Amino acid sequence: MTFFVFSSLIGLLRYLAHPANSFDYQTQIGIVEFFPEAAACMTIQNGSLKAADSVHIVVLDEPQTLEIAKVQKKLPKSCSRNPNAGPSDAFYLLDSQSKSATAGPVSLAIAKFSGQFRVQGGLVRADLAGNGSMNSFHSCTSSEGLHLTVWDGAHGTSTRKWHSYYYLGYDVEPTCSEKDYSDQR
Repeated sequence: MTFFVFSSLIGLLRYLAHPANSFDYQTQIGIVEFFPEAAACMTIQNGSLKAADSVHIVVLDEPQTLEIAKVQKKLPKSCSRNPNAGPSDAFYLLDSQSKSATAGPVSLAIAKFSGQFRVQGGLVRADLAGNGSMNSFHSCTSSEGLHLTVWDGAHGTSTRKWHSYYYLGYDVEPTCSEKDYSDQR
Protein backbone atom coordinates (compact mmCIF):
# COMPACT_ATOMS: atom_id res chain seq x y z
CA MET A 1 0.00 0.00 0.00
CA THR A 2 2.78 2.44 0.90
CA PHE A 3 4.54 1.67 -2.38
CA PHE A 4 1.34 2.41 -4.35
CA VAL A 5 0.82 5.76 -2.60
CA PHE A 6 4.48 6.67 -3.08
CA SER A 7 4.35 5.70 -6.80
CA SER A 8 1.17 7.71 -7.31
CA LEU A 9 2.72 10.72 -5.62
CA ILE A 10 5.83 10.50 -7.83
CA GLY A 11 3.60 10.28 -10.94
CA LEU A 12 1.59 13.31 -9.83
CA LEU A 13 4.73 15.34 -9.19
CA ARG A 14 6.08 14.46 -12.67
CA TYR A 15 2.78 15.48 -14.25
CA LEU A 16 2.74 18.80 -12.40
CA ALA A 17 6.33 19.50 -13.42
CA HIS A 18 5.66 18.58 -17.08
CA PRO A 19 1.93 18.51 -17.91
CA ALA A 20 1.13 15.96 -20.61
CA ASN A 21 0.35 17.33 -24.04
CA SER A 22 1.41 20.87 -23.14
CA PHE A 23 3.29 21.24 -26.45
CA ASP A 24 1.44 20.68 -29.74
CA TYR A 25 3.95 19.95 -32.50
CA GLN A 26 1.41 20.58 -35.27
CA THR A 27 0.38 24.07 -34.15
CA GLN A 28 3.55 25.31 -32.45
CA ILE A 29 6.11 24.52 -35.16
CA GLY A 30 6.22 26.22 -38.53
CA ILE A 31 8.52 27.37 -41.30
CA VAL A 32 10.32 30.71 -41.56
CA GLU A 33 11.51 32.23 -44.82
CA PHE A 34 13.81 35.23 -44.86
CA PHE A 35 13.56 37.89 -47.52
CA PRO A 36 16.27 40.50 -48.16
CA GLU A 37 15.26 43.94 -46.90
CA ALA A 38 11.92 42.65 -45.57
CA ALA A 39 10.37 41.01 -42.55
CA ALA A 40 10.57 37.24 -42.30
CA CYS A 41 7.53 35.16 -43.33
CA MET A 42 6.26 32.43 -41.01
CA THR A 43 3.91 29.65 -42.17
CA ILE A 44 2.31 27.71 -39.30
CA GLN A 45 -0.88 25.74 -38.66
CA ASN A 46 -1.96 28.20 -35.98
CA GLY A 47 -4.17 31.17 -36.73
CA SER A 48 -4.35 32.43 -33.14
CA LEU A 49 -0.94 34.05 -32.67
CA LYS A 50 -0.98 37.72 -31.68
CA ALA A 51 1.24 40.68 -32.48
CA ALA A 52 4.32 40.72 -30.22
CA ASP A 53 4.12 36.96 -29.45
CA SER A 54 7.66 35.53 -29.23
CA VAL A 55 8.85 33.03 -31.80
CA HIS A 56 12.12 31.10 -31.54
CA ILE A 57 13.78 30.50 -34.90
CA VAL A 58 16.07 27.51 -35.33
CA VAL A 59 18.29 28.50 -38.24
CA LEU A 60 19.14 25.21 -39.93
CA ASP A 61 22.58 26.22 -41.14
CA GLU A 62 25.83 24.57 -40.12
CA PRO A 63 26.26 25.36 -37.31
CA GLN A 64 22.63 25.73 -36.27
CA THR A 65 21.79 28.96 -34.47
CA LEU A 66 18.88 30.22 -32.43
CA GLU A 67 17.22 33.56 -33.12
CA ILE A 68 14.31 35.28 -31.41
CA ALA A 69 11.61 37.13 -33.30
CA LYS A 70 8.24 38.69 -32.55
CA VAL A 71 5.05 38.39 -34.53
CA GLN A 72 4.55 41.65 -36.40
CA LYS A 73 1.15 40.81 -37.83
CA LYS A 74 -1.02 38.06 -39.27
CA LEU A 75 -1.47 38.23 -43.03
CA PRO A 76 -4.72 37.63 -44.93
CA LYS A 77 -2.91 35.58 -47.59
CA SER A 78 0.34 33.67 -48.12
CA CYS A 79 3.70 35.40 -47.89
CA SER A 80 5.47 32.10 -48.61
CA ARG A 81 7.28 31.12 -51.80
CA ASN A 82 6.31 27.50 -51.06
CA PRO A 83 3.45 26.41 -53.36
CA ASN A 84 2.77 23.47 -51.00
CA ALA A 85 1.30 25.70 -48.27
CA GLY A 86 -1.99 24.16 -47.18
CA PRO A 87 -5.47 25.45 -46.38
CA SER A 88 -4.88 25.08 -42.62
CA ASP A 89 -1.73 27.24 -42.74
CA ALA A 90 -1.66 30.76 -41.33
CA PHE A 91 0.90 33.36 -42.40
CA TYR A 92 2.66 35.96 -40.28
CA LEU A 93 5.32 38.61 -40.72
CA LEU A 94 8.04 38.41 -38.08
CA ASP A 95 10.34 41.09 -36.70
CA SER A 96 13.68 39.49 -35.99
CA GLN A 97 15.59 40.69 -32.94
CA SER A 98 18.81 39.87 -34.78
CA LYS A 99 19.53 41.25 -38.21
CA SER A 100 21.83 38.28 -38.91
CA ALA A 101 18.71 36.16 -39.45
CA THR A 102 17.51 38.21 -42.41
CA ALA A 103 19.69 36.26 -44.86
CA GLY A 104 19.24 32.84 -43.28
CA PRO A 105 18.05 29.66 -44.95
CA VAL A 106 14.53 28.25 -44.66
CA SER A 107 14.29 27.66 -40.92
CA LEU A 108 12.00 26.34 -38.20
CA ALA A 109 9.74 28.49 -36.04
CA ILE A 110 8.82 27.42 -32.52
CA ALA A 111 5.86 29.47 -31.24
CA LYS A 112 4.39 29.75 -27.75
CA PHE A 113 7.25 27.85 -26.09
CA SER A 114 8.61 29.16 -22.80
CA GLY A 115 11.18 26.44 -22.12
CA GLN A 116 14.92 26.61 -22.56
CA PHE A 117 16.96 25.98 -25.70
CA ARG A 118 20.55 24.74 -25.70
CA VAL A 119 23.13 25.16 -28.42
CA GLN A 120 25.83 22.48 -28.19
CA GLY A 121 28.27 21.23 -30.79
CA GLY A 122 26.66 23.33 -33.50
CA LEU A 123 23.17 21.91 -32.86
CA VAL A 124 20.12 23.49 -31.22
CA ARG A 125 18.19 21.33 -28.73
CA ALA A 126 15.06 21.85 -26.60
CA ASP A 127 12.79 19.66 -24.48
CA LEU A 128 9.61 20.85 -26.23
CA ALA A 129 7.22 18.31 -24.68
CA GLY A 130 8.69 18.53 -21.19
CA ASN A 131 9.31 14.78 -21.15
CA GLY A 132 13.04 14.91 -20.49
CA SER A 133 13.97 14.20 -24.12
CA MET A 134 15.90 16.89 -25.96
CA ASN A 135 14.33 17.45 -29.39
CA SER A 136 16.61 17.86 -32.40
CA PHE A 137 15.96 19.89 -35.54
CA HIS A 138 16.97 18.80 -39.02
CA SER A 139 16.82 19.77 -42.68
CA CYS A 140 17.76 17.61 -45.67
CA THR A 141 17.16 17.73 -49.39
CA SER A 142 15.13 15.59 -51.76
CA SER A 143 15.46 16.06 -55.52
CA GLU A 144 13.55 19.40 -55.56
CA GLY A 145 12.94 20.45 -51.99
CA LEU A 146 13.64 20.38 -48.28
CA HIS A 147 12.35 17.99 -45.66
CA LEU A 148 12.25 19.84 -42.33
CA THR A 149 11.92 17.63 -39.26
CA VAL A 150 11.82 17.66 -35.47
CA TRP A 151 12.88 14.52 -33.59
CA ASP A 152 12.25 13.34 -30.02
CA GLY A 153 15.98 12.90 -29.47
CA ALA A 154 18.79 12.46 -31.96
CA HIS A 155 18.01 12.82 -35.67
CA GLY A 156 17.24 9.50 -37.34
CA THR A 157 17.52 7.34 -34.23
CA SER A 158 14.48 8.56 -32.31
CA THR A 159 10.82 9.22 -33.12
CA ARG A 160 10.10 11.91 -35.68
CA LYS A 161 7.58 14.31 -34.09
CA TRP A 162 7.07 16.83 -36.91
CA HIS A 163 7.70 16.96 -40.66
CA SER A 164 7.07 19.45 -43.43
CA TYR A 165 8.14 19.59 -47.06
CA TYR A 166 9.30 22.84 -48.64
CA TYR A 167 9.40 22.89 -52.44
CA LEU A 168 12.42 24.74 -53.83
CA GLY A 169 11.47 24.64 -57.50
CA TYR A 170 14.90 23.57 -58.73
CA ASP A 171 17.00 20.42 -58.65
CA VAL A 172 19.21 19.73 -55.65
CA GLU A 173 21.33 16.76 -54.64
CA PRO A 174 19.27 14.48 -52.33
CA THR A 175 20.67 14.08 -48.80
CA CYS A 176 17.61 12.67 -46.97
CA SER A 177 17.18 9.13 -45.73
CA GLU A 178 13.80 7.43 -45.89
CA LYS A 179 13.30 8.12 -42.15
CA ASP A 180 13.26 11.84 -42.90
CA TYR A 181 10.14 11.70 -45.07
CA SER A 182 8.38 8.35 -44.86
CA ASP A 183 5.03 8.08 -43.11
CA GLN A 184 6.43 5.29 -40.92
CA ARG A 185 8.29 7.11 -38.20
